[in-house]
Amino acid sequence: MEQTYCREPNNELIPTHIGCRKCSLRPVMYGDVGWLKLLISEGKVAEYLLRNSSFADVMAEENDAGEAVNMAIITAEGEPAGFVSALPVIDRSPAMPRWMLEFAVAERFERRGFATEAVGALSDYLLGRFALPKVVADVCDANTGALDVVRKCGFARPESRLAYMNYRHVRQGMRYHWYRMQPGRRALYFAKGLQYYRSRRFVDAAQMWYEALAYPRCEGTPYCDSLILANIGMAYSSAGWYVQARSFLERAAVMAEDSGYIELELMWIARQTGM
Repeated sequence: MEQTYCREPNNELIPTHIGCRKCSLRPVMYGDVGWLKLLISEGKVAEYLLRNSSFADVMAEENDAGEAVNMAIITAEGEPAGFVSALPVIDRSPAMPRWMLEFAVAERFERRGFATEAVGALSDYLLGRFALPKVVADVCDANTGALDVVRKCGFARPESRLAYMNYRHVRQGMRYHWYRMQPGRRALYFAKGLQYYRSRRFVDAAQMWYEALAYPRCEGTPYCDSLILANIGMAYSSAGWYVQARSFLERAAVMAEDSGYIELELMWIARQTGM
């Protein structure tokens, strides 16, 4: 599945401070590299975090370049306890913009509520500040501490058939993309359609996206009619329902600002069917 990296946030939009009850968040700075490297290479963090210690070298650079929102978790006493990081990405097949969230807390600060408050606060900020409507945390079943955090923060787990295994971290077992979304019926139906599509239930996905069209688009969300119509067409095409696919794709192409990928799919259908 192709992913591209969005550049929506920039250093002017990254918050300078997010207050929590037990801790606070501030942007990761270049002076944080030392303790971040120690954190990422220790015990449970090294075992479960998908990225290695080189991640510490680029967090401040990503903040400055507007490529991510990387925040340090600071205790009330001023000690760095961990980090929470959000990277904006978009899947192209089908389109689904989202934030990918990673977080870690040093073992000596575990079970004090810092991770839960940090993940909850940053998720609230992202969903309230930016147009990307979904925050996703990639968590393996073995990481019980992280599972407790995402559950407490209101994340939902997709259906079991959408689990996967990271080939670089096979020993961690099955992983799920736990998610939180902006409110709105259109967004909820869109997300359900995406789950069906990834399960190869293409007709069910198309029907769910069609249901989404019945609800208004919430301001600031990317779920425009042309995007949904294009996804319906792609789903029907994947199911081999080419007549229906062409109908929805042609409607989407008229409405979309960028219809290049839609035209490519229509050309592919024409070659397959002679229509």
